[in-house]
Amino acid sequence: MNWLRRILGRPPVDEGLKARLRAWRQGPPLSLDTPFDQASFVLVDVESTGLDPSRDSLLAIGAVPLADRHILAGDGFEKILWGEKSGPRDTILIHGITPTAVASGEPPQQVLMDFLEYCGKRPLVAYHASFDEAMLGRALGFQLGTALPNHWLDLAWIGPALFPELGFRRKPLDVWLDHFNLHAYVRHRALADCLVTGELMLILLHRAKKMGLRTVGDLISLERMEKQHSHGGHGGI
Repeated sequence: MNWLRRILGRPPVDEGLKARLRAWRQGPPLSLDTPFDQASFVLVDVESTGLDPSRDSLLAIGAVPLADRHILAGDGFEKILWGEKSGPRDTILIHGITPTAVASGEPPQQVLMDFLEYCGKRPLVAYHASFDEAMLGRALGFQLGTALPNHWLDLAWIGPALFPELGFRRKPLDVWLDHFNLHAYVRHRALADCLVTGELMLILLHRAKKMGLRTVGDLISLERMEKQHSHGGHGGI
């Protein structure tokens, strides 16, 4: 599939999608001075055919808004992208997206455009966000010829910065969930992972406020400092 993409190049974008892209690009970004108590975030999780963003394909996107420190579960976004494969058998057993589901998925350009409009320019939140960011960025670049300018917040970095006493740096999400007695109704499903990540986010926001942090920019700065500290003396995630 990758060699075919290199030969054929990026698929054409019809005029309707181009108009929607222009309207989305004109939307204002959230000010980093916005208090996080008043900000609207989007919790994001993706499923893919594998764990290599440079060659694996995006299969599904899940997203849930978090606003005014409430998870708006009823406004969730979950879509499967049409494709030719759902990954090797071991991967299918993890994400549960069968070849039949992928074959009956929605057109990738449509799903990605819907996702952009759903998120607007709100900050995006994930656990190990670099993977979600890379998978979405590659798909958006290929399918729609656009980048994703939204700020990302990675709870895998923010959590250890707010709870250093737990010693959870470089730990998987399940360790945090077990510690705080949080339960996903099913793991490795995009929407379910978003919901439980949102519960962790609320705990972290409560801790951040107690530590004197107030704005979205404060959270971004905290994540940046944690990365610098980790890379300087402890290695990466």
